[in-house]
Amino acid sequence: MRTIRGTAGGSAASAVAAVVALAEIAVARGLPRPAPERLLAWSLDGEAAVSGARHADNVAPCLHGGLTAIVEHDPPRAVPIPVPDGIRAVVVRPHRVIETRAARAALRPDVPLDAHVRQTMRLAGFLAGCFRGDAALAGRSLEDVVAGPQRAPAIPAFEVARRAALAAGALGFGIAGSGPSVFAWVGRGADADAVAAAVRGAFAAAGVPSDAWVGPAGGPGARVLDPARDGDG
Repeated sequence: MRTIRGTAGGSAASAVAAVVALAEIAVARGLPRPAPERLLAWSLDGEAAVSGARHADNVAPCLHGGLTAIVEHDPPRAVPIPVPDGIRAVVVRPHRVIETRAARAALRPDVPLDAHVRQTMRLAGFLAGCFRGDAALAGRSLEDVVAGPQRAPAIPAFEVARRAALAAGALGFGIAGSGPSVFAWVGRGADADAVAAAVRGAFAAAGVPSDAWVGPAGGPGARVLDPARDGDG
């Protein structure tokens, strides 16, 4: 299996892909299908092997799809969060490598009280926006005041890209995982492709090529596709 490097959530995506594929092989050989809780726990083992920590913030949405909140660690428990209607997600990956393990190690162990209070307010606003269907509130609340400022310097032209995304109509912008990928939420009435182009343009102006993807913020969880039925995409 090829190791996914330099992409936000790459360690989680590779762990979940391996677990889901092996579970399907086991079922095909007559073994019982593992419970979702077991799949999550096994995926966390893979995440820990790559990133050095059993954190489910990327693993759970990779496995279950859509937005999830991790409400318990031992045993891990994830609950779904509704995505406001009409939200499109833009992900742009500049051609840089940031290893998850190193990025986590670079974070300061202590969070100032003021930053903790502001981050808690952002989280509350994001959850309220999602459950109320208020896309604008959820987008405004995407600002990360704890890890984001520490990780942004490792991403060339991050602040320029953020301003470009918001100017092009994005509701909110941030770093996907430990980076280098960045993401934006785009609501109804705005052009997600234009946001992607604006962010890519900001990176290009700094001499950094990038790739972009646009799609729904919600979606199905990890599954094995049947090429004959689902195509090769």
